[in-house]
Amino acid sequence: MPTHLATIDPSDHRKGKTIKTDCGAHVNLNRVQGTTDSWHITTVNWAHNHDCEIPEGGSAPKPPMAEQ
Repeated sequence: MPTHLATIDPSDHRKGKTIKTDCGAHVNLNRVQGTTDSWHITTVNWAHNHDCEIPEGGSAPKPPMAEQ
């Protein structure tokens, strides 16, 4: 059960729409020190344990911008 500080107005509580899957798929990136545009990929795990799902009322993330 989530808890919130009594000083936070309940109307400000985030109402997330994500589905918990315990999926281990992820990518770890580290920025190369001394640069602003160089990254080192340290981990890639594409193994999903679920189908692609968008929760009811949810939306798909925006595709990356051309610069990304």
